[in-house]
Amino acid sequence: MELEHAQRIGAGTAVDHGAAHHDAAPGKTTLAHQASAGGEHAKPIPFMQLRDVPENVDLTRLNRHPGFDANRLGRAGGKPFATLRASHLFNSDGAIGGYGALVPAGAHVFINAGAITKLVCRDPQMRDVPPKPIECVYVFEYEHGGHVHSAGAWMPTTALPAIVASEQTALAQRIEHERGDAHRHFERGLPLRQGASPERDGVANLYTYPNQTGVQNKAKYYYGNLALNLPHTGGERVGVLSANIPAAPPEPSVHGMDPYREFYAEHPHREAVLPLFAEKSAHPTGKHLRFLYGYVKNDAGARLYGWINMSCLA
Repeated sequence: MELEHAQRIGAGTAVDHGAAHHDAAPGKTTLAHQASAGGEHAKPIPFMQLRDVPENVDLTRLNRHPGFDANRLGRAGGKPFATLRASHLFNSDGAIGGYGALVPAGAHVFINAGAITKLVCRDPQMRDVPPKPIECVYVFEYEHGGHVHSAGAWMPTTALPAIVASEQTALAQRIEHERGDAHRHFERGLPLRQGASPERDGVANLYTYPNQTGVQNKAKYYYGNLALNLPHTGGERVGVLSANIPAAPPEPSVHGMDPYREFYAEHPHREAVLPLFAEKSAHPTGKHLRFLYGYVKNDAGARLYGWINMSCLA
């Protein structure tokens, strides 16, 4: 078991001091149903400011070397890191992601602040190399030859300067200390839902921020992920995706880590409801995403804290 990686973010040794335990009453609506119920009619709450959400952290203070905004990791002076060698991008199951692109050497990559994990990356160019967990950071997009390319996937740190892994790990530790999750109360674990998807909920082409045209803030990225901050982090960013938390796959070895099986919600519940927008529109569609704060835990006991889309809960 890859206990040593501890997911970097939220993998502390916090204990549930006086955690409340609640069993669902017979016939009680599940959290997943609550999240999807009234999607066309529920009235979303307005964006809350960062100071109104104690679970959030101020990345403008914690990120000592921000990129073009505090939600990104950059070099001193705010410049993005460049790849040392060509690299594929990978999804959380280890398969090639990032639209199948091979990111060339010398590309400037925009990395989500604090997002670092270990994955078994299955690169077809390395068929003779036994797969093993390698450290990866979450790349939002990259720039090469004057063109910006969408990514939304994980890149092995072996393709980047060594300082990337050390800076991300240090930032993740500062984030964990700042939030003080060890002193919060959490409920009994809720199963992660199999098959949750933006297509199933009818939100695949919607956005969590108005007047969007690209991949930034697309609703689909809030499925199977934890968000570091919600609902608003500044810089026209809604949340900062901190790690992927798919439910246990049929073969846990594919993912390269102990699968997360349950979500432990903070007690009392802290929720955030985000209105969704059509492309290039400033008017809410009437659909929304509902989030809950807490943590996921794998078989090794490693914890990862953040906001989860309630559609991903059973």
